[in-house]
Amino acid sequence: MPLLAAALVFGVVLSKEYRHAGYLSFAMDDAWIHAAVAHNLAQGLGFSINPHQPISCSTSPAWTVSLALFYLLTGGHIVPAALILSLFCTLGASMLVFAFLRNAGTGKVLALLGSLVMLLEPISLWGMASGMEIPMVNLVVIAVFWYWYRVPDPANGAQPAVIAALLFWAAMTRPELLILFPLCLLAMTAVTLRKTPDTWWKAPGLLTLVFCALLLPYAIFNLSTTGHIVPATFYAKTCLRHVGLLEAIRSRNLQRVGTILQWGPQKEIRAIARSFLDHNIILAFFVPVGLVAMARLFPKKSFTRPRDVLLPATLILLPIAMGILTPSSKYSNYAHRYYAPFITMVAVTGVLGINFFLNSINAPAVRRTAGSVIVALALLLPLEYFQRTVKLLIHDVINTKALYVEMGKWIAKNIPPGQTVAVNDIGGVAYFCKHPILDIMGLASPEIWESLSHARTPHEKAEAIYRYICRAGIRYLAISPRYYPSLAHDRKRLEPIQKFTARYPVRRLIAPQIVYRVGCNTHRQSE
Repeated sequence: MPLLAAALVFGVVLSKEYRHAGYLSFAMDDAWIHAAVAHNLAQGLGFSINPHQPISCSTSPAWTVSLALFYLLTGGHIVPAALILSLFCTLGASMLVFAFLRNAGTGKVLALLGSLVMLLEPISLWGMASGMEIPMVNLVVIAVFWYWYRVPDPANGAQPAVIAALLFWAAMTRPELLILFPLCLLAMTAVTLRKTPDTWWKAPGLLTLVFCALLLPYAIFNLSTTGHIVPATFYAKTCLRHVGLLEAIRSRNLQRVGTILQWGPQKEIRAIARSFLDHNIILAFFVPVGLVAMARLFPKKSFTRPRDVLLPATLILLPIAMGILTPSSKYSNYAHRYYAPFITMVAVTGVLGINFFLNSINAPAVRRTAGSVIVALALLLPLEYFQRTVKLLIHDVINTKALYVEMGKWIAKNIPPGQTVAVNDIGGVAYFCKHPILDIMGLASPEIWESLSHARTPHEKAEAIYRYICRAGIRYLAISPRYYPSLAHDRKRLEPIQKFTARYPVRRLIAPQIVYRVGCNTHRQSE
C-alpha cells in the first residue's frame, strides 16, 4: 500500500505538469546546478561546473553523484534521470515511514497515514518533480531512524559501522543533517555505558572511526580546491554573506554573536513550526504528543531509553542549530525547501502522537470514531494544498525554462566560444551554454571570494563584482537587474543585449534575467 500510494501521488504530479506545461523539466535553477555537475562527473570532467576545475559547488553531493549515475543509465537524458531517481527515493521513503510506524506499534491504517501525509506535504509534492534533493532527504532521514530503532542493539557487532554509513549519506544529502552524528554518538555512548561499562568505548569508537573515514576524502577535496575543509557552498553562503555564528566569530563581532545566539533559534523554530502548522494543523498538533509518547511506546518493543531520545532530540535541536549556523531566512527559501529534513520526522512523530491519543481512549466505539475523524482531517487538510502546490510547481518549471534554459541556449549560440560569462545563477547557463563560467556569488568560483569578502552592502558588492570582472577581462555578465540595481542601470558600464522574462505568482528578484555586454573603460580610467 505505501508503494502504491507513492507511485500514485508521483504519477499524478508528473501527469499534471506534463498536461499543463507540455513537457517535464526542473523547477528552479539550482536543479540545473546538480545537472551540470552530474553531466561533467559522468563525462569524466570532474565534480565541477567548469570542466576540469573541481569544486564542491553542490549542497547535496549525494544527490549529484546519484544523478550522474542515473544520467549514464538513461543514456545522457538528465531530466528523466532526475525523475527516476526522485521516484525511487519517494518509494523508499514511503515504505520506510510505513515500516517505522508499524515497528513502533501502530496499526496499518495509521502507518499508511504516515506515508500519505509525508507524500502530501507541499514541500514533498513540490520536490518530487523539482530536480532537487528533497526526495532523497525524505529517504535518508527516515532510513537513519528506521535502522536506529529497528535493530535490537545499535551498539552490537557491525551495527555502528552501518549507522555511520547512513549518517555519512545523510550529511552528504543535506549539510544540516550532520547534526545526526553527534546525537547518535551521544545516544550510543549512553547505551553502552549502561550495558557494558567496561568496554563502553568500542561501539562509539567504531561509529566515529567509520564516519570520519568516510568524510575525510570530502574534507580533503574541499581543502585542496578552496583552502577550507567546509564546502565552497557553505563558505559562500555564510562567510561571504556575513550570515550565521561562524562568520560572526571569525569577524570578532561579539554583539552579532549574542544576537544570533539569542534570536536565531527563536526565528527558525517559529518559521518551521508556522510552515507545518499551515500545511497540516491536525498532524502538527499531535507532534508534541508524539514526542512524549515515544518514551512510552518504544520500551514495549524492547528498546532502551537512551535510544529513544534520538528522534525527539533531532527534531528539537536541528532548528536551533540551523538558526545559529545557517538561518534559512537568509537564503532563497522558495517553497520552504530548506525545511525538507523535518518532513518525515513530523510525519512519524505526529502519527505516533495520534496513536498515543487514541490508545488513551478506553471506549472502543469512541476510539474508532475519533480515529476516523482525525485520519480524515489529517488527509483532507493537505489535499487542500495539493492543487495549489502542483500549480506552483508548474509555474516554476515553465519560468525556470523561460529564464535559465533559454538563456543558456541563447548564450551558446550568440556569444563567441571560449568567452567567459559571469553569472549570478549558474545552473542552466552552465548546463546549456558550455562556456567558461564565473559565479559572481562565489558558490563555484572561489577566485572571487577575496573581492567579495569586504563588501557589506548590496552597492559595495555590486562594485566589487564589477571591478573583478573588469580586471579579469570578462565581457559578458548575466544577472537579474533587481539583484544589483545600481550596477545594472548604469548604461556606461553595462549594455543590455538580451532579456529573458517570466511571470511568477509572487514577486521574485530573479526575474527578469538580462545578458549584458560589459564596458570597463570608465572604470579603468577612474583607477
